[in-house]
Amino acid sequence: MNIAELALKSLELGEHVSIIFEGREITNYQMNRAANKLGNALKHLGVQRRDRIILQMPNCPEVLQSFQAIWRIGAIVVPINYQVGQEEINFIYQDSGATTVITSAEFYEKVEIAKSKVPGFKNIIIVGSEAPAGTCLFQKLVDDSPGELEMAKAADDDVAVLIYTSGTTGRPKGVMLTHAGLRFSATTQQETSNLPQDLVTIAVLPLCHSFGIAMMNGAFLHFRGKVVLMRQFKLEPFFENIQKYRVQSVPAVPTMYVYMVTYPDAKKYDVSSVKMWLSGSAPLSLDTRRQFKEKFGGEIAEGWG
Repeated sequence: MNIAELALKSLELGEHVSIIFEGREITNYQMNRAANKLGNALKHLGVQRRDRIILQMPNCPEVLQSFQAIWRIGAIVVPINYQVGQEEINFIYQDSGATTVITSAEFYEKVEIAKSKVPGFKNIIIVGSEAPAGTCLFQKLVDDSPGELEMAKAADDDVAVLIYTSGTTGRPKGVMLTHAGLRFSATTQQETSNLPQDLVTIAVLPLCHSFGIAMMNGAFLHFRGKVVLMRQFKLEPFFENIQKYRVQSVPAVPTMYVYMVTYPDAKKYDVSSVKMWLSGSAPLSLDTRRQFKEKFGGEIAEGWG
């Protein structure tokens, strides 16, 4: 089963707001159409099954649409942490064998340098209002493409995502995550947490990391749910979003919980709507857990995988 099929289930229940991004509301139908259109655009640009496509930008709706589009045509996502240095970016471009990148305008210079290291690199797709010469504008590709797309079949052991390690002990290593592995992670989240189908969650984890990707896929199983998507983790807008949208589930990493505990203005915000605080990606210290409970009154559920 193609992991992208998880996102189709909610369509059967009708149109509803599924993404909130910087005050903008986007429905599940709109996200689905954009993903189909982008998938058709990628095929028109020559992207084929099992090709690698780099995503190099902060969290935004276009990242979610790109994951879906790439999977729906049977290609492989290579998400890059946009904050890493040029040398590491160059290596990932070379090692992954990618020939297409979807990025935001602010990283164009880094992309151009990395692209020059890879013979035969084909496509640069820019998310923004303008596209430099020789590149494609993301929104124009979507606007100009048909909205119907046949879902590519995927075997359980087909690679869906190639995520590179941080390279702390040497060169970054590409870790292959399969369609079956991602599906198992998503369904297990739902089975063990038993969260409601209309869950409101906040997505502040970077979508270039396995934790963020796992949460993204898990969210597709909350068929009437909403995701409040944040470009990056900043404490004031983070708490503002929880209060404004009555967020019920908060996935975060231990460092984020440390920042929450030490944030002096946290008591200004009402976070009583949160039913589940989740932690993963690294060990959560008992001291942080204790301080968090004292300050916010909530228990942190720690996961690992």
